[in-house]
Amino acid sequence: MSYCASRTHTIRRRTVEVMAGAVGLGAQNPVRIQSMTTSDTQDVAATVRQSIALAEAGCEIIRITAPNVPAARCLQDIRAQFTAAGFGHIPLVADIHFLPTAAMEAIEHVEKVRINPGNYADKKKFAVKEYTDADYDNEMQRLHQAFSPLVLRARALGRSLRLGTNHGSLSDRIMNRYGDTPLGMVESALEFVRIAESHGFLGLVLSMKSSNPKVVIQAYRLLVERMDAAHRPYPLHLGVTEAGDGEDGRIKSAIGIGSLLLDGLGDTIRVSLTEDSVYEIPVARALADKAMSLWTAASGPAQAAGPEPEAGRGLGPPPSACAFRPCAADGIDPFRFVRRESVPVELSPNCRAGVEQPPRVIVRAGSIAAWPETLRQLASPALKETPPEGLLVPVASGEEIDTALAQFAAIQSPGWFPVLELSAALTAAEVESKIENRKSKVLLVRRFTAGETALFGEFLALARRHGHLLAADLDPAETAWSDVLRALGDEDLILTLSGFSNPAVATHATGAYRALLTQVRAAGSRAPLWIRNTAATAIRPGTD
Repeated sequence: MSYCASRTHTIRRRTVEVMAGAVGLGAQNPVRIQSMTTSDTQDVAATVRQSIALAEAGCEIIRITAPNVPAARCLQDIRAQFTAAGFGHIPLVADIHFLPTAAMEAIEHVEKVRINPGNYADKKKFAVKEYTDADYDNEMQRLHQAFSPLVLRARALGRSLRLGTNHGSLSDRIMNRYGDTPLGMVESALEFVRIAESHGFLGLVLSMKSSNPKVVIQAYRLLVERMDAAHRPYPLHLGVTEAGDGEDGRIKSAIGIGSLLLDGLGDTIRVSLTEDSVYEIPVARALADKAMSLWTAASGPAQAAGPEPEAGRGLGPPPSACAFRPCAADGIDPFRFVRRESVPVELSPNCRAGVEQPPRVIVRAGSIAAWPETLRQLASPALKETPPEGLLVPVASGEEIDTALAQFAAIQSPGWFPVLELSAALTAAEVESKIENRKSKVLLVRRFTAGETALFGEFLALARRHGHLLAADLDPAETAWSDVLRALGDEDLILTLSGFSNPAVATHATGAYRALLTQVRAAGSRAPLWIRNTAATAIRPGTD
């Protein structure tokens, strides 16, 4: 999967298949749902109960912490009792942090072992030291000796290993050479990959976790670029650590995991909520289903995973020669987060939009008739800390424009600005007659198709004449927008898209916005972008 290709549609990155017991990871397997028990592992009965509850909720892989050898020994009884309860097909994963001895015990009893490259056989001393090449080589030899026994035993038993890098626990060696960075996270994992491969062991799954979704996204993209360049298409486990609970935890997970799935990355996922683990499963399931729906819609079931890997060794060529390198066509660097520069826009006397401002929130009422109920809901105390700033109402006639503007005038909230979504039946002259004498700003929204470039200019001109704004809802499939935008300029203009009957939008709204921005950049336009979530752009399981 290439980042360039993912601008407009989602193609799943092709990986080798890694088995966790009888469950296949990567390749053409579905995205697998994972979670973790929270009980004391040495309380075997409690851990088995939690494992059963997770399995019944739809969890496909269950991770159990094994911080020491006694806990790792308990995995034998947990595995036996879990199997006796009818769940022998669900693999168990031992979570190891520091102790190779605990990992060597755990590998005997469960199908997969997760180690943290930052602290496996390493004790963090927060030492400030410059590592020479010789020092680094010595550290690598020590690490090779510490990790090799686990690799060899996993190969002998047919187990798999997850190399789970954590942003908060990088080794002193990595910290001193690469810093507390996504690059350091990647190199921490690749050190262990090289050791495993030196023994011919390929049963690896990799993860790059952080509590910061931006770090998560950047680290995974960088990891894929490095792995694909070296012909190492191993499966990826996705997650945002310590995401929290309630809406916060779900939103952080959706940002980190969902963004990567839209890039075509991810073979197993865990949503880490500070709630009962069973509540993680439906959230993860929803994310996985949406991603697989997109992958299937973009490429078809047979082609969604890409070409078969090379036979024998199992490590074929990378899915794309482009990998995750920046795409010169649109100037996007997938490894850095830089906010797009835009022209500042005054939406109301107390509300501006632009690069120095936070994103503004617009709420839509379904109709003029629904407006009073929308206002009642927006007055809820639950929204006190996060009020909307723009209020949108669709209008289909001059009379409805009058009614809507009268309702806005009655709100008497100086921070809110009116947004009128104009029907295609409304002419520019009819709209102008209704807003030409209005002193406060109105944001007009109108959809423009491929044959309406002249009409686009007409509506923008009338907005500018009377001190208003136009949000141009553009069809991203039309390729002439860059010329139009270059001619019209940025003043009083906002760009958006809401759907259209367009496969590019219907299957991948993020890709459609990327496609639109390609034309915007080509035009040199700095018009602000309004990201809309409509019925057309929302992604639902089962849609295509």
